[in-house]
Amino acid sequence: LTTTNKKNKVEKITADRFIIATGLRPRYPDVEGAKECCISSDDLFSLSYNPGKTLCVGASYVSLECAGFLKGIGNEVTVMVRSILLRGFDQDMAERIRSHMMTRNIKFVHAVPTKYERLDEPTDDKPGLVRVSWEESFEDGNKRVVTEDFNTVLMAIGRDAVTDGMGLETVDVERSKSGKIIGRREQSVSCPYVYAIGDVLEGCPELTPVAIQAGRILMRRLLTGNSELTEYDQVPTTVFTPLEYGCCGLAEEAAIAKLVTVEDNLKFFICFQFLEGRGIHFIMILYDSVLTVFRYGKENINVYHNVFIPLEFSVPERIENSHCYCKLICLKNEEVFT
Repeated sequence: LTTTNKKNKVEKITADRFIIATGLRPRYPDVEGAKECCISSDDLFSLSYNPGKTLCVGASYVSLECAGFLKGIGNEVTVMVRSILLRGFDQDMAERIRSHMMTRNIKFVHAVPTKYERLDEPTDDKPGLVRVSWEESFEDGNKRVVTEDFNTVLMAIGRDAVTDGMGLETVDVERSKSGKIIGRREQSVSCPYVYAIGDVLEGCPELTPVAIQAGRILMRRLLTGNSELTEYDQVPTTVFTPLEYGCCGLAEEAAIAKLVTVEDNLKFFICFQFLEGRGIHFIMILYDSVLTVFRYGKENINVYHNVFIPLEFSVPERIENSHCYCKLICLKNEEVFT
């Protein structure tokens, strides 16, 4: 491996194994003015001024979280949804989050920006002004270009892996379209002495604690020879939108599409979805006990709905306790719980 340090000194490094943990960087679209006029979530917290009226482009958890706290400090906020909210998360929960955010006067627009134009430059104590253009479609089939001015435009449409220019193609390391390394667990599927941990690994949750734990487990496996593995599909995750959302396991859509192979006696798979904000709770559980290979499929699951009052609401009086909601998902052939 040929490396160059900050002093432009070139050095060659040899090793039996290489671990890549370069993380991700914010993605900018190939749209006029995007890089010149927009900031990322990396930039947002280092601003010396209040961002003012803000457009959050994208409906990722980063975009929705930022929209929530910007509204919370009194700013006017618009979220521009290019496709769906919270891709990869349960869409029933995502729509509940959207509805709740709309009650807080956060505006949602379904469109894709076509141009960004800088009208005023920001200073140390105040934001600038950016004109954003997009195309809006109407029920009669007509389209027209819409423009609106914002003080700050936050680009949150995803992140790309920092793997270009590393020479990975020289050793045939297979990568995804976003540059992430495709691995069997942490090991590259095409180059057995290259490993990846953290966000740069395809299919890995983009969470710092997960990367830290995966790194520790990988080291124990490589150095001691044990068989310990990181279970990436059983990682508890929280999205800090105004209606807080926690989950562990598969979303309902993923459970319907999942291909299952089980060869041991019994397997319990728990899918937990939890939202809490203004007294609203949502829970989803998926139970699995199978001995063959099949897709769950919509026809193989039952969904139950109920309302409940959580324990912490039974002591203090809460106006919103009638909104607590429970959602239970289980396989039709395994609906016995103990």
